[in-house]
Amino acid sequence: AQHDATRSARAKGVHVTQVWDLREVFPLFNVPACVLFANRQHNQGKPAPKRLQGREFKGRLPGHNLSRAEADTYLEIKTESFHLSKLGDATAWTFGKALNLGGTNAYKSEFKQGATIVPRSCYFVDIDQPYQGSLKDRTVRIRTSKAAQREAKEPWRGIELSGSMPTKFLFRTALSNNILPFALNSTKLVVLPGLIEHNKLKLLRPSQMEKLGELEATKWFGAVEKLWIERKTERAESMTFIDRLNFQNGLAFQNTQSRFVVLYIAAGTNICSAVIDRSKIDDLPFITDHKTYVYFTDDEDHAYYLTAFLNGNTPNELIKPFQSRGLQGERDIHKKILEAPLPRFDAGNPDHRALSATAQQAAAKAEAYVAALNLGSDGGNLPANKLGRLRNEMREHLAQEMAEIDTLLECILMR
Repeated sequence: AQHDATRSARAKGVHVTQVWDLREVFPLFNVPACVLFANRQHNQGKPAPKRLQGREFKGRLPGHNLSRAEADTYLEIKTESFHLSKLGDATAWTFGKALNLGGTNAYKSEFKQGATIVPRSCYFVDIDQPYQGSLKDRTVRIRTSKAAQREAKEPWRGIELSGSMPTKFLFRTALSNNILPFALNSTKLVVLPGLIEHNKLKLLRPSQMEKLGELEATKWFGAVEKLWIERKTERAESMTFIDRLNFQNGLAFQNTQSRFVVLYIAAGTNICSAVIDRSKIDDLPFITDHKTYVYFTDDEDHAYYLTAFLNGNTPNELIKPFQSRGLQGERDIHKKILEAPLPRFDAGNPDHRALSATAQQAAAKAEAYVAALNLGSDGGNLPANKLGRLRNEMREHLAQEMAEIDTLLECILMR
């Protein structure tokens, strides 16, 4: 999005005339590459050109730094126009054809990013004792999670907290690597300085916990507060540890009562979404993390209508030209998926009901698939390559349902 001014001819002193796309040339650089040709001149208020001269290069070279003559024998070069395409407010140059989708997404402003539960090693925990049954209404020994310790970066490396904790301060959450198409592979435990009142999380300072007689929580979060003061970066100088946790109201806005939680991942090559039914995770409240975007509802059909859209191939392909790209391909999703048009769920619309019903069938099938894998608590700690493979396997397992979803989405989105 930061390059929109260049694409839209608002960049001062630059008039782009031609584009070469080198993304499919290997080896070249460690990130996708392109070449822009431009004149150094003011556009003087002229509208952005709708198309530019362009070339698309593809091929695998025998090495770096070849001459153009040597490289040409290995390259396939297509000459076509690049079109200025639009998806909602987003723009992209697309090769060969323009993409200009009308319509709006009724949920663009309603999905919210979850809470920034950082530094992870202060809040993500493992149970440090054998136990059976529910975690509800008991006190247990906890310790900084091994995964949080492995993934910690400076200045938060080396933190390992442990102690007893009433489970009313424990919550479940899901990170991006917990989410598969239509299912979770596991949840993660977090300890947070707050208690639920009137379906919202009320955050407490250690001094407030002490007044309430919550001595174990006071000890833990007193240590967190001390670590925060000692190690916080210059950018966070004016923030307390609670300010950081609740950055942009990421914790306080969350509805802890709604039965269904629709989640999708904030980043990845392909979007991925699941519905959490809180009635099935009833031992601890569920809180969403900033690696995901969330929508709360008590309507099961509505929830699955949304997750069908968010897992569908049709909207996933629509946003591809508008995603930023890295070495592993497209990465950032955030709210780009909500630029793709989608009408609000209408229980009286047979296509909407059919889409939801198919998604519910897919979810039941996906949950059974995950259960059969018996991933255990380590299911949420899969390395990126294994996680990607598991997501692809899940899509193949759900091929029939995915095809039905795409057919229904095309009917709904093209109206």
